[in-house]
Amino acid sequence: KKTERALRALEKQKKKKKVEIFDYSALHLLYDPQ
Repeated sequence: KKTERALRALEKQKKKKKVEIFDYSALHLLYDPQ
């Protein structure tokens, strides 16, 4: 059960990081359109 919880926490962290990266690139596109 402990490992399951750890894996779930890792998944959540990965998703959070993806969202952060997405927000960052979206901001870049907004401020720096080509």
